[in-house]
Amino acid sequence: MRYRLQTLLLMFLFVAVFLSGAVPFVRWLNSRPGLTVTDSSHWPHELREIETRLGSDAFQDVQVWHLYSGWFDYVWRAKASPEAVKILRVVTRMNRIQQTQVPIQFWEMPSDWSDMPDWWDPKRTGAAEFYMSPTFIPRIVHSDRLDAVAMYDPDQQMLYVWSQWDF
Repeated sequence: MRYRLQTLLLMFLFVAVFLSGAVPFVRWLNSRPGLTVTDSSHWPHELREIETRLGSDAFQDVQVWHLYSGWFDYVWRAKASPEAVKILRVVTRMNRIQQTQVPIQFWEMPSDWSDMPDWWDPKRTGAAEFYMSPTFIPRIVHSDRLDAVAMYDPDQQMLYVWSQWDF
């Protein structure tokens, strides 16, 4: 009986030590900072698709940030024409939505999901238009299609997009 109790306590101690190390490791995996994407060949699919259809001048001042929260999660911004926004809406199946329907994470990404770059600062303006794919759920990629949520300010022609894709 004494041998079983010692074995049980030893197993409990081993599991406790393992979990006390595993939990911080898993949290770290999910909260690593993101990565700036400078090579246009590694841009998200939707950016490359719009560039293919409209040419390399479809966007100006493109900034792309790869979130480490998933395989193909990106936030990006660019100066874009209304034509580029139309193609983006087709590629991502986005519909116009109200500002209140935009996921709160779009405005303030939780720090345990990813650090955010300084340039990610979408401002809620009166002229802004909001779009979202019907199957977009923050950090839950459940379809094999490209999902996105976006804000477009037609006055400034500034486009902010959070896209996620599960190949």
